[in-house]
Amino acid sequence: MFFDKLRKQMKVIIVVVCVAFALTLLYVGGDTFFNPDASVPAVARVNGESISALELDRAYAAIASFAAQMGQPVARAQEEELRFAALQELVDQRLMLQAAKKERIRVDNSLVNQEFDALREAYGDQFNTVLRMQGLNHASLRELIRENLLLQKVREEKSKVVVTDEEVREAFDREREEIEVRHILIDPWEEELGGDWDAAQQKAEEILARLEAGEDFAELAALYSADPGSKDLGGSLGYVRRNHPFVTEFLEAAFALEVGEISEPVRSPYGYHIIQVTDRRFDEPEQPFEEVEASLRARLERERGLAQFNQWLQAERAKAEITINDPQLRAHQLAQAGLLDQAIAQYREAIAANPFDGYLHYRLALLLERVGADDEALAAYAEAANTAATDPFLWFALGSAYQERGQYEEAKDAYINASELSPSNMQLHQILASAFRAIGYDELAAQEEQKVDELQQQMIEEFLRQQEALQRQQELERMIEEGLRRDEDSAAGLEAPELEAEDPSQLDEVQGATEPQE
Repeated sequence: MFFDKLRKQMKVIIVVVCVAFALTLLYVGGDTFFNPDASVPAVARVNGESISALELDRAYAAIASFAAQMGQPVARAQEEELRFAALQELVDQRLMLQAAKKERIRVDNSLVNQEFDALREAYGDQFNTVLRMQGLNHASLRELIRENLLLQKVREEKSKVVVTDEEVREAFDREREEIEVRHILIDPWEEELGGDWDAAQQKAEEILARLEAGEDFAELAALYSADPGSKDLGGSLGYVRRNHPFVTEFLEAAFALEVGEISEPVRSPYGYHIIQVTDRRFDEPEQPFEEVEASLRARLERERGLAQFNQWLQAERAKAEITINDPQLRAHQLAQAGLLDQAIAQYREAIAANPFDGYLHYRLALLLERVGADDEALAAYAEAANTAATDPFLWFALGSAYQERGQYEEAKDAYINASELSPSNMQLHQILASAFRAIGYDELAAQEEQKVDELQQQMIEEFLRQQEALQRQQELERMIEEGLRRDEDSAAGLEAPELEAEDPSQLDEVQGATEPQE
């Protein structure tokens, strides 16, 4: 469904930009420099230190800008996730700076000066102008640089690990290890189980008991496995390495088995697996150990260092006193924790403070659906669309809500609004064509398909226009180059080759471009 795809895209974008945000340690400064006015509201507090709304706005803008540069501009439906992610990064930075102060971690002034001078040189005569535009002066910039370097130093200190020679060798051997593995997958969403995970586990345990009693693995796989790619092969997945694209739960369980051993039912996002390893071998390395030892050691240090840092940061979060004052972000936090009733109450509080934000109503609708309050959810979807009446996404969301409830006439009207408000969105028109057909409005579906065809034709025509313009430019450049070469040859007393031009006016244009103007 459209919303499932959207949510998956959101997760990808959030992961990408937040990793970049964290790795670059994009610290945007505190109240002291950007707004000394103590009346600026704090959206959160970390061990008594406030994070202002202005800081969060700047951090969010940095993430949104990065996403746009990566070709993933932030849609309104994604803003809340990214604002919450930005807040989490600011909270982590506060915790790191507080740890630096507590542990007396310092940054040499020489490093601060070096970074400051590099920035001043990069901006040249515009340096002071740029600072003023950002609300900074030399002193505040130096302090921001110092804090940024402190963040880097804390990360380095908390990421220090020691990797022994023996561990490097073990990692080298582990990467060459292959196991021949087979499995039986019990899918809880198959028809007879209907999404019942407990029933799926019970079925897996019954099959395991039959295996332990001596029944044939391949025969049981053919009968019961939900994996279409392996069931007819006796459950065989062939030889597998640790870096193969299987879910972590499966790989960890499989590599923990001895040859011939059968696992207990292993739960993964796909269901319950019964796994057996039938062979283990070590492939010949592409390069000898001595040639890859240094790079392998560096990689292990990076991976373990990152894991150690994240573990430390998680512990700091757990013992810190962190409060979120913004009701929308607090609602998001509660929803993530599964406290849906409390999250709904917070969204209602946010709506009371900002009733004209359609996406607050939309977020409320999503949670109301999750708790089974379908009538309230539908009313919230309608309020969202009518509040932000020019937003096609919210009209589409309302149409989907009506369609899921069998109210096809109302769904049709909402979908028509979505289509009219986004005339050039090809993907939306494709989805609407399918939606109209699903609810019995074939004529409207045909109209949406016609819009898709027209947009595709426009894209083709625009591409051809661009290609023609590029060809004309290249031809003109060629003719100018040949004209210049002819003039140089004439000046040297050589016979000039004749210019070839299909259009005499092009030759006149080139001659005019190469002759001196009076």
